[in-house]
Amino acid sequence: MSGRMMTRSSLSHHHPHHHNIIPPTLWLVLLMILSICNCLPIRLEFDDEDMLDLTYPFNNQTVYYPTMEQLGFTFQLGTVFRGLNKQQHYYSAYWFQAAEHGGTHVDAPSHNQINGTSVDRLPLGQLIGPVIVLDISQKAKRNVDYLITVEDLQQWEEKHGKMPKGGILLICSGWGQKWPNRNALFGTKNFPDDTSFHFPGLAPPAAKWLIKHRSLKAVGTDGPSVDSGPNQRQLPVHQLFSAAHVLIIEFVANVEKLPTVGATVIGLPMKIEGGSAAPLRLIGVNWRQRPTGGVTVDAEEEEEGGEGEEGRKNIASGVGSRRKHPSLNTSASSRPRPSSNVTATVVTRPTAAPMPRKISQKLKIPNNRAVINLRWNSGLPLFIIFPFLSLRLFRYAQL
Repeated sequence: MSGRMMTRSSLSHHHPHHHNIIPPTLWLVLLMILSICNCLPIRLEFDDEDMLDLTYPFNNQTVYYPTMEQLGFTFQLGTVFRGLNKQQHYYSAYWFQAAEHGGTHVDAPSHNQINGTSVDRLPLGQLIGPVIVLDISQKAKRNVDYLITVEDLQQWEEKHGKMPKGGILLICSGWGQKWPNRNALFGTKNFPDDTSFHFPGLAPPAAKWLIKHRSLKAVGTDGPSVDSGPNQRQLPVHQLFSAAHVLIIEFVANVEKLPTVGATVIGLPMKIEGGSAAPLRLIGVNWRQRPTGGVTVDAEEEEEGGEGEEGRKNIASGVGSRRKHPSLNTSASSRPRPSSNVTATVVTRPTAAPMPRKISQKLKIPNNRAVINLRWNSGLPLFIIFPFLSLRLFRYAQL
């Protein structure tokens, strides 16, 4: 010091880390970049092989509820014109008719509630969510009228973790293997006599438990109904779910091919104004390579056997196997949760140019035809607080 008072400029000049200090202007540039990135869309792509069709085709074999069958309101497809027109151009057009409650379809709350929401007024996001598969196929083999209990649901959670909020529960009873045999599906030789039906479903206490303790968007089944065969006259589970605005999906195809957790289902019902139900196109997304709840697994880890011996055995067992990703922690806090801050849209496009292999594997983004665009709508974007941060940085830089 030699008795002299050091000025601010001389202090900064002699500061050992003077050259490592980031200039305030660079801080501002970085903040601006972060503000822009905070609002940029994220694009996830899926191959056709990563999308599973959970919908039965509509044709002359489509199974309808017996009331519809008795009245003759089954699926019919007629020809308006098919052939060469006057200009010698090929042209085809058809008409069809169908009842609401048949094939893969969704029941709206208005199906069992006087003032319930009709199918055309359902929120678009109510049929999009993480899938939860409850496999009761072995129990249903032993008891065709098996009722899913609260204990079944709790045991599922002990093994796989708490059901995610906003999830869609799909019941795998093994009944999908009976499609399109009406008598086998309804468990009777006297179709359409609904007093003779035998098939599994949910017990009313289990439905009440789901409504009270788990915020599910919908509950579906590969069978005719979420109510068991003997309960078709009273439909207690239908009444409970409709009152709670939990949607009901019936005759879901290929449920046995879905993983227990990790996939996402997307459903779009036909927009029938005032309808109590509608045909539903339902698909499972990422059913082969499940999302990891925000945890990214390096490609090198997977190539070196990151899935483990058990995972390799499951992969070898075929598409019907139910595999769980090793990095998918089943604790309630780690699994994906639906968020009102994230909006998603699905579009189609031609196959994209190949992405670098390492990046594609690391981000789980295969080159494909389907694209999901996610846009993060932050409640407090950085550009709003940008002036305040800038002021603080200027004051800090002057110290």
